[in-house]
Amino acid sequence: MLNAGAESEAMEQARTLIDLISRPYIVDGQMLHVGASIGITILSGQAVDADELMRKAAVALLHARQGAVTARSASIAMI
Repeated sequence: MLNAGAESEAMEQARTLIDLISRPYIVDGQMLHVGASIGITILSGQAVDADELMRKAAVALLHARQGAVTARSASIAMI
């Protein structure tokens, strides 16, 4: 079972990072607009290896890139 508190905290941190990264920057007189997507995987007490954890995070990132929301999380059991 996914720890809802951990997911909520991770999503809040991700949104904060995205907000900071997404601010316009001026470089050499040019305004730059940068975007970001974040994929989050939260262990839910299941035994998984690092490769499986990274695969789940990659899937969460793919979903974040496809949606209007730029941060997504995925539990280990999601896929």
